[in-house]
Amino acid sequence: MKVTIISRSHGNPEPISQTVEGETLHDILNQCQYTIEQIIILRGGQVICEDDVSTGDTIELLPVASGG
Repeated sequence: MKVTIISRSHGNPEPISQTVEGETLHDILNQCQYTIEQIIILRGGQVICEDDVSTGDTIELLPVASGG
């Protein structure tokens, strides 16, 4: 699987784009130092499930914020 990932690092509002390849989405996220529990996946501005990510997709990773 090969996808283009758009993400924003903490403290930097500018998006970072990178093309990453791996056997599964979990492999790709590990390379980017994310877990599926830490992010929300967007494709074309719409929230999607991890099972909906396909080779060639451009996805945006939004960090999940939690607290109390």
